[in-house]
Amino acid sequence: MASTVHVDTGLLRTDVAPKIDEARASLAKIMTALKGELAAKGVVWGDDKYGRTFADGENGYKSVSKNMVESGDGMAEHLGKFSGSVREAANWLDKQDATGAQRLKG
Repeated sequence: MASTVHVDTGLLRTDVAPKIDEARASLAKIMTALKGELAAKGVVWGDDKYGRTFADGENGYKSVSKNMVESGDGMAEHLGKFSGSVREAANWLDKQDATGAQRLKG
């Protein structure tokens, strides 16, 4: 087990968190485009037995599509929260380090 841990809190703020923000923004853009395309296409199956079999039910297109879109939106939202948590963790680690240094100085 390591006796010390080194964390570059500056890099957490300037590199890691911004990359997570970029991933969130990219995913949000993709999801917006996807929802726009799906809305523009409208219903792409027939209203016959085969169309209903494809579209309806728990495993049908409508249900699966809705779940996929909600999951993508949720992932983008959570990436935003995660980048904030990375920044908070960096701040907390800096505070802990400063507190420990003050205690050593006596």
